[in-house]
Amino acid sequence: MNAPPAKTRERRLGSELRSDRLLAVLLVICLIVGVALRIYGIGAWDLLGDEQIMYHDATENPSKRGIFSAYYFVTRSSLSVIDSPILGVRLPAVLVGLITLPIFLLLAVRVYGPSTAIFAIALLGLSVWHVENSQYARYYSTVFLFSAMHYLLFLRFLEDTRARFFIASIASGAIAVLSHFIAILLFIPTGAFSLLALLRPSYLPSPRARRTLVVGSTVLIALAILALGALGPGVFRRWAASPSWGSHGWAMIPLLATNKLQIATFVAAIVGLFALASQSKKPQFLIPLLGISTALFSLGFLGPLVNMTPQYVFSLAPLFFISAGAVCAVTYGALRKTSWVVALTPFLLIVASSLPSLASYYIERRAISPTQAIEFILDHAQPGDLLAGNVRTPLAPVDSLEIQRHPVPPWESSSEWLTFLGQLENSGENVWLAWDVPRAGLAPELRAWLFQNCDLVYEQNARRIDRQARTLTVWTYPGRGSQ
Repeated sequence: MNAPPAKTRERRLGSELRSDRLLAVLLVICLIVGVALRIYGIGAWDLLGDEQIMYHDATENPSKRGIFSAYYFVTRSSLSVIDSPILGVRLPAVLVGLITLPIFLLLAVRVYGPSTAIFAIALLGLSVWHVENSQYARYYSTVFLFSAMHYLLFLRFLEDTRARFFIASIASGAIAVLSHFIAILLFIPTGAFSLLALLRPSYLPSPRARRTLVVGSTVLIALAILALGALGPGVFRRWAASPSWGSHGWAMIPLLATNKLQIATFVAAIVGLFALASQSKKPQFLIPLLGISTALFSLGFLGPLVNMTPQYVFSLAPLFFISAGAVCAVTYGALRKTSWVVALTPFLLIVASSLPSLASYYIERRAISPTQAIEFILDHAQPGDLLAGNVRTPLAPVDSLEIQRHPVPPWESSSEWLTFLGQLENSGENVWLAWDVPRAGLAPELRAWLFQNCDLVYEQNARRIDRQARTLTVWTYPGRGSQ
């Protein structure tokens, strides 16, 4: 069945919500819960991982990233007007995460219709991946918002044919890329579709759209060549400097499905492609198909070669939620007159499967605090003691201790550990070792040495219920003067 025109679908959102009270209640509940999930705890939980880097760079050198520095200046402005450093550094991500919900809904309604848009935004509102990035003091919530705007405005252009939507789509994509350069992946699905549309005129609604697409694509290709020539070598040289990050290769796809999207959402997104394919509008099907394929193949092919993680396909994540929303909408539309419970079963199963990870996320944020660990060390250490490990915080300076740089990440096995640990033994000083490790755990060499030579004096455990949890431990190695 043909999808109604965009303007008709805009008018139908209000009328459909008035006629279908269940859908209206579902939307309201998911939006309220989604807002609450993104606000809860943002000013209380400690800065973790890259949040500390964001705080340091925003306060000390926000222009460090060159043309990719805009988000750092926004964060610096936020810190200057908010007394709490934790809230100040997170506020930009939180605000963007919050406004993403209504913007995503309104744009998706215009392209995919009310039912698909409502289920897509409901799944997004309860998604632990988006909740986490909406509370994480980095640029990823910005990447998601402007990537979603890029896809949906591009699809709106294909229906409406007015050049302003094409320009807005490209501008949105550019903002996403300027937030994080790996977001350039978002241009692959729209670029590939543009090539197909130029080869197959039946994919475009009018010659006017074709002319705009030809001119716009030519300009974009020229700009891309110039940008890659000017920025590519340096940026990608730094990006590839840690190839071990991507050593999992194809194994990162299960991590994307289980740890980021959640397995039920991932499966629904794949099945949803068939639901979209059954519609007569090829762009609404092909863009998600090309986007999901780009995400999977980027992890598979780029993973073994460069510093690639599932997080780096976040610019393609909006298309997963649209596709998953489509399968929920099709099921709901076919079965709602029979039984609302059966009609909502796919959606409810997806939500239920995400609850353990959502709960685990909040449990972990409450349980892990690098600042508390460093404050414990400072309370018990003597000036001049050595501090080794990957636990740091800008909120508790360690100027009174002598920092020892470890050779590789604490979860990575390496013969370099023996040399490093031998140097600590020969120093004759008291040594404090603080390690924050994911579920992979400590490297065997490091773990064996710690249990043989050190005392465990402090421990934090994330206590996740969905998978093996990260731990933060503090150990002491007494120098010769203390023995």
